[in-house]
Amino acid sequence: MTLKTFSTTLDEVLGLVEPAVAGIEQGKGAAELLELEQLLRRALVDLLRLIRRDPGIDAATWDLYGAAVALVRDHGAGELPMARKQRLLREAHRRFHERLGAACPSEQGIKLVWREPAWEGENRSRVSALCPA
Repeated sequence: MTLKTFSTTLDEVLGLVEPAVAGIEQGKGAAELLELEQLLRRALVDLLRLIRRDPGIDAATWDLYGAAVALVRDHGAGELPMARKQRLLREAHRRFHERLGAACPSEQGIKLVWREPAWEGENRSRVSALCPA
């Protein structure tokens, strides 16, 4: 079995978030924007399952999602100013990344990443050293 690290798993989820945010910021067609919004929502929920609860990360995550939703919903309605909403999305995206630097795996995240029982104990002690409760 291949050992997956928390950062590898986090990078996989972020690999879904990044193109979704970029596509929403670029303002593609209405149907594609809705698909990107749904992809972003699923990826962010998956991310929050992986990491330990942190109010700063939670707030940054939902700020990012809220900014993305505002762009998607207002794109079809022709609401202005779009440049301001795009700037808000970029700023929320930056804050999201800043907050993720403090992310620690949740219990569920540990179980999802390390399913091999022999490795789970070793990795749990390594994580505990880095992320005290």
